[in-house]
Amino acid sequence: QQTIRPDAQLLFVAGAGWTKKQKEGAPHIEEAAGLILDFVQTSQSSLGSSKSLVDLSGEGQAVLPFLTHLHQVGQTGSSPRHRKGLATCCHGEEPHVVGWRFINERRAVNLDPACGWARGKADVLYVADAFEVMQELRKLL
Repeated sequence: QQTIRPDAQLLFVAGAGWTKKQKEGAPHIEEAAGLILDFVQTSQSSLGSSKSLVDLSGEGQAVLPFLTHLHQVGQTGSSPRHRKGLATCCHGEEPHVVGWRFINERRAVNLDPACGWARGKADVLYVADAFEVMQELRKLL
C-alpha cells in the first residue's frame, strides 16, 4: 500500500504511543495499524513516524509492520513540506518538531496537556485518546 505521498495536503505522523499499553493494560497493535492505515488511505494523506516508533523494530518490540525508516520525520528523518500536519501519540519534543518546520498548520492529539505540542509547537492540541479520536474520524470519513 502506498503510504508516503509527498504531494498530499496532510501529513499524518504516528508516534510510539500507538504501540504502548492502553487503558486496560494491553497494547492494541493490530487495531492501531488498522486505524492508521484506514485513515491514511481514506484521507489520501501521507504517513510519517517518529524515530522512536521506527526504532522499536530493532529493539524486538511490537511494531506497526508497514513503517520503515523512510517514514521517519524529524531530526534524523525527513523535513516534509505538506500544508497540514496531524501528530498522534508522540510528545512533540524537539526531535519531532524539527521535521515539522515547513508545515503551515500543525495539530496534535496527545493525552498529556503539558506535552511539547502544548508549548507552542502545535497550532492546536487535542487532549484526547488517539484511538478514540481516530475511531470517530473513521466514522466521519
